[in-house]
Amino acid sequence: KIPSDVTLEDEGPPFAEQMGIDIQMTKVSFDSEDICAGTYLRAMQREELTKGAKTLAALAVSSGQKCDVLGLSCTSFSFTLGSAKVREQISAGRNG
Repeated sequence: KIPSDVTLEDEGPPFAEQMGIDIQMTKVSFDSEDICAGTYLRAMQREELTKGAKTLAALAVSSGQKCDVLGLSCTSFSFTLGSAKVREQISAGRNG
């Protein structure tokens, strides 16, 4: 884990709860612990963002909730893929 992961996992849910927001998270599966463009691009090719979005959307449906927002909270991953590709993969998971 890198420090930003701990912050999101530890501080995100209590903060959201204070505002009455239910937050769910999942992690993207990487084939390497190297934090670099190659790792992110291979994850994109395996449609890991789509898989994560499907998991979260299905969780919402199975618990009788609706999923209002899906996003990626990794700056280097999102910059590597670009906003169009991130949107494409997340939308495919949410709508698929």
